[in-house]
Amino acid sequence: MSFFSEIARFAIKGLIAVVMVFLGVLAIIAAFAIGGSAGGGDGGGVAGVGGGSDEGIAEAYDSVVRGALNDEEDNKLAIISVTGLIDNLNTSESNPVGWFENDFVTYGYSIKETFEDLIEADEIKGVLLLMNTPGGTINGSKAITDGIDAYRAATDKPVFAYVKSLSASGGMWSMAAADWIIADEGALVGSIGVTAGSLLYYDDPIAVDQGILFGGVETRGGVKATSLTAGEGKDFGNPYRAPSEKELAVMQANLDDLYQQFRDHISARRGLTDAQVLDLGALVYAPRRAQALGLVDAVADFDAALAQLAEKAGLGEDFAAVRRSSPDLPWFAGLVQALRPTAATDSPIPAGVRVCNRLEPLVISAHYARQYPGC
Repeated sequence: MSFFSEIARFAIKGLIAVVMVFLGVLAIIAAFAIGGSAGGGDGGGVAGVGGGSDEGIAEAYDSVVRGALNDEEDNKLAIISVTGLIDNLNTSESNPVGWFENDFVTYGYSIKETFEDLIEADEIKGVLLLMNTPGGTINGSKAITDGIDAYRAATDKPVFAYVKSLSASGGMWSMAAADWIIADEGALVGSIGVTAGSLLYYDDPIAVDQGILFGGVETRGGVKATSLTAGEGKDFGNPYRAPSEKELAVMQANLDDLYQQFRDHISARRGLTDAQVLDLGALVYAPRRAQALGLVDAVADFDAALAQLAEKAGLGEDFAAVRRSSPDLPWFAGLVQALRPTAATDSPIPAGVRVCNRLEPLVISAHYARQYPGC
């Protein structure tokens, strides 16, 4: 189905990125030879997330996807992509994970800050969240919801969500705050649940092979896995011992609490009872089934979704659906910046935030989380 094709596409793009990194090494060596000293060059400043340049946020949204700008260019509908895994934030502009933003990773706090910036953009009359995500972290998903709430409270402008292929778990949490949710044919929606992955237990190990490329563990009793769908010991998760019942109970209680928060959020935002949300489980649903269950409001294609948003925004057929023209940090500039020697007077660059190192990821499953960088 479309979800698996999206996973394959992300994997292929990742391989292409790796190849480009290797090819870029030669260019980097040439750049150093030419004399690109730290802090020098004509590369132009890197704009921080959410602004920092003289250009307003509305002007940054100038790449027309559908429709046409009017003479005043005040008929914009901003498209904000929520694609790949939802993490919370990126604290370093040169963090390598940041190069894959908008393809593999969406930082929830960046989306929140974008919404805050759009409050002052009178030219933009509404926002369409373009969803294609298996979910992510709780705080990253909540940050997107907070951004939607702040934007709508300050402007009273509509925010729609459009599910391109998949909006599961944290994606469902994020878009539940939208005024209207539309899913394309063949998309999948749902997965209202929390997972902490699985624990592997090697029963009675007798040998460990730590090879150069591949290793393994030889056991008498085999390998057992304990799944947590939601510690007493500091080494909780040690694969050479089974977790205790108390440890599992504490972890399950944590997950149950987060699951209740998730259910409360969906119940309040989608007008469902807790019993209805509980009955949905953590499964994903096809568009018309999701509509019948109250998870989405309509099933339509991309153009129809934009037309509905334009109508709600009072633009009718006179609208221009726009997206940000370029990322804040080109991948090659980030690569050079990350590898270039830093002057002694410079402040150290923070390491950034690893993706997927959360205890309670809101993802469709731990397996799909691992398809993304850093997982």
